[in-house]
Amino acid sequence: MESEKSKPRERFAADSRRYLQHADALVRRLKQGSQKSEDIHELFRCIHSIKSEGSYLRFREVTSIAHELESGLDKARREITMLDKSSVAAIEQQLGKLQKAISDVNEPEADITGSQTPLFNMFEKKLLNEAHRRGDRFYRVRCQLDDKAPMKKARAYLILSNLEQISNVIRMQPPIQSTEDRVFLDLSFYLTADIREDAIYACVDIDQVTGAQIEILDFQPTGNILGAREALAIEAPSFFRISEQKITRLSEYANELNMALKELQLSPERGGIDLANTIDLSQNIIGELKSVRVSRLDEEFSRLEELATDISAQLGKELSIDFEGEHVEIDRRLLTILSDPLNHLVRNAIDHGVESPAERAGSRKPAKGSVQVIAGVKGERIEIVVRDDGKGIDEALIRRRSAELSHQIRKSDGLIDMLSRPGFTTLEEATDLSGRGVGLDLVVQRIRSVGGIVTVSTAVGKGSAFTISVPRGATYSQLLFFRFGKLLYALPTGAVEHIERLTQGDLQKDRKERIFYRRIPAFAADRPAVAATTPSLGRYAIVTSHLQKQACFLADDLLFEHDMPDSDADKLRQQKHRHSVRIGSEKREFLYLSPGAVVGS
Repeated sequence: MESEKSKPRERFAADSRRYLQHADALVRRLKQGSQKSEDIHELFRCIHSIKSEGSYLRFREVTSIAHELESGLDKARREITMLDKSSVAAIEQQLGKLQKAISDVNEPEADITGSQTPLFNMFEKKLLNEAHRRGDRFYRVRCQLDDKAPMKKARAYLILSNLEQISNVIRMQPPIQSTEDRVFLDLSFYLTADIREDAIYACVDIDQVTGAQIEILDFQPTGNILGAREALAIEAPSFFRISEQKITRLSEYANELNMALKELQLSPERGGIDLANTIDLSQNIIGELKSVRVSRLDEEFSRLEELATDISAQLGKELSIDFEGEHVEIDRRLLTILSDPLNHLVRNAIDHGVESPAERAGSRKPAKGSVQVIAGVKGERIEIVVRDDGKGIDEALIRRRSAELSHQIRKSDGLIDMLSRPGFTTLEEATDLSGRGVGLDLVVQRIRSVGGIVTVSTAVGKGSAFTISVPRGATYSQLLFFRFGKLLYALPTGAVEHIERLTQGDLQKDRKERIFYRRIPAFAADRPAVAATTPSLGRYAIVTSHLQKQACFLADDLLFEHDMPDSDADKLRQQKHRHSVRIGSEKREFLYLSPGAVVGS
């Protein structure tokens, strides 16, 4: 069984991959000349989120690079300045450094020996895919330097330079950017090439190299690069246990429904099928599946307890954290959505709310501060409260600070409205944990996106309580939004098998000019792609599967993922006209594409 300590690292790996991919898409838009302030704000938030999680896990290099990058973005978004080409290029370069630093900390903790390979990032996977298509071999080259050798980094650089002359070097470990000379004693290079091994040996055969080993690797173990869901837009599937009883019940319902439908198909004129019973069977299946998707809050509470313990130790604060309501059941997708907001609220309670032991002594409070996370069901909603006994929030100070930051304040604005304005902070200088004025606006935005609300109650000197309220019993689906031509489209991510960037030769056409992606029918939106009527073939192939039938949707840009209540998603499936989705403060029109309907047609 995996250790509890590995879970935050795994979470960081998944979260940072998602943030980096979104940041990469935003930078591409900036390079194309799109200078929307929303894109700069969103890019800033991605980097800030990476920095916050990296700081919590004490990944110093990740935190340092992210802090430097967000500082430049923070200036651009506050001054509302246009980014010139050199600024965008600098951001792209910093993003590359951040991606490399994250990739390094996401390596397996064990030493890389035998056939074990690192977790390659998105860019490296693309290089490996291209090499595989070319028919190149995939090598790992290890070499050791003499312990007494001077200028070890210079020798490592010489080997790297030699290898780059004859191959494509995908990864070097340790990275050449490392500053400590001693880390270059044992080197590993991952490269692709169509060359003989003796040519590789010649590259590493330099003065002070005491040993060298070459291993031919299989492309498949490198993060399953060839057939897995591409992390560009789709997260890896998660697994959880369900009872054998539930599986048996689902199988029984499915068998009965299958028999009834076959009978109906064979004898439609007899009308002897009890359609009402058939519908009941399908509803039972849906009900059972929804129950499988429900999870208790206890695992999330355990994660928050570990987070609180680490942050309080980092800040030198004494703290007790208590939980109530771990038995409350909630949709698993909704729990994933709530995880980041709860993370922010607990971090804020400790960082901003609970005082230091000295401050608490001056206020005649116990040295140990208190944070409570309380969950419960109220009518048709689930409420989760994060409460602290700290300094509280001075609303008059918040209003003055809002005015200093040139935020327009309406008389109707409540405390939560002011606190959740993008960029609001009472700190003059940012730290690794806070000070950018990002966390709370993300919390409110995320909760509102699923039909929830956030409220706050506070008393100066006594503490604050933030309450998240979301619909009870709601289940959620995730949609992938992409652009093809001038229109926005959405697909259910559950139907997406993988996504790949189109390269020359990927698309073919038959005698009737119909376009195929590697023998899979290609679609331009909801219609088959035909060479004569499809002027643009897009940049990406989104491969979906429905009842074992595949389809490929062409896309110019992959935009974002969005969580939607199943009740709203059902309406999308039933209606073909345009819909709108609110992303932040902006409404965007889109067309929903049903893989089942498209494949069926």
